[in-house]
Amino acid sequence: MKEFNSKDQLDQALCADLVKIIQRAISENGSANILLSGGSSPIRLYELMSNAEISWSKVLIGLVDERFVPLINEFSNEKMIREKLIQNHAQSARFVGMVANSLDQSENVNFISSKYQPFMQKVDLVLLGMGEDGHTASLFPNDEVSEQLLRSSEIGIYNTISPNFPNNRITCSAAMLLQADNIVLMLSGEKKLQVFETSAENQLPISFFKDKLQVFYSI
Repeated sequence: MKEFNSKDQLDQALCADLVKIIQRAISENGSANILLSGGSSPIRLYELMSNAEISWSKVLIGLVDERFVPLINEFSNEKMIREKLIQNHAQSARFVGMVANSLDQSENVNFISSKYQPFMQKVDLVLLGMGEDGHTASLFPNDEVSEQLLRSSEIGIYNTISPNFPNNRITCSAAMLLQADNIVLMLSGEKKLQVFETSAENQLPISFFKDKLQVFYSI
């Protein structure tokens, strides 16, 4: 675990590390496939990354998970990432969202599953966050589908239910995320740190990722 005295220090250090991972993937493979998280925590990180001098046209960006809402909705992860990351130097990056049909969950997940085939084959980087209930991506405690996905080897895109609004979610399966070459967890606050450190004994979703995580933590 890398610890920092402030969120700003974390953002700066994490940006530098993620840029190196992406550049290495491009150098070795000619391209980079990355899956990113939404929410408020990575907003500043994405603003910093947008100014990084990377061959962004060789970067394919997808989502770890999404809220099942229209793209203009304030809760949309895609909306946030387009506004904060797909700007400046990063505007040439290719982005694949998770909501193509906000009226039909079944049709939407089938369509998005086809669009996410590149990520099912190879992922160079996954950026995760964690909620105070120990959930990560849209894999939640006490959600039947989430619990199945945490223990399954299935690679794919699924609908889950969050205890918080907006309740309908879309997520990559745990196995799909765990196949990534680099999995980074961004963590802030003492309360979340305590949840993380006790997650294994409580069998919380984040605990299924602990063996592969690179953790960046700030108070």
